[in-house]
Amino acid sequence: MSVILILFSQESVVPLNNILEPQPNSKTNNKTSDTDGLQLYHNIEWGFEFWYPEGWTFHENTFYNPSSKFNLVGASPEENGRPNPIFPSLFINIVTIDFAANATIKINDIGAITSDIVIDGIRGTKYNYTEKVPRILVDVSFDQYNLFVAAHENYEDTLNQILLTFKFLK
Repeated sequence: MSVILILFSQESVVPLNNILEPQPNSKTNNKTSDTDGLQLYHNIEWGFEFWYPEGWTFHENTFYNPSSKFNLVGASPEENGRPNPIFPSLFINIVTIDFAANATIKINDIGAITSDIVIDGIRGTKYNYTEKVPRILVDVSFDQYNLFVAAHENYEDTLNQILLTFKFLK
């Protein structure tokens, strides 16, 4: 049985100079107009899109949880299009606020390091933690839900590519 920890953070006022933004590096590109080597994931129903590197595949609603309204699991090129169901390389999950609030307690109990982040103009929280494997999770309030984008630490470059190009359409 797999447990995916998701968290929720109450909004606080943070000076803008303390907010982290995803940073491009040699493996990421912060220009959505330059799509060489990138593919677009576009979700009209939930109102978001992002660019991701070729070779990755994304699979919608691969697991069931009544508190998860939508999930998207990414498989790295090394996984040959087959996502790891227990520890996915990358996932996006839209969850209820109460589920997220309960998960906050658990993730804080395992000693997550937190920082503020801005995704497409919306403030969120970035968590670095280890639960069997090192993970990075970004939490952003999304309508009446919370949006979580997470990755195994080994895929931080891909996570940053997604976060740099992530757009809310609604």
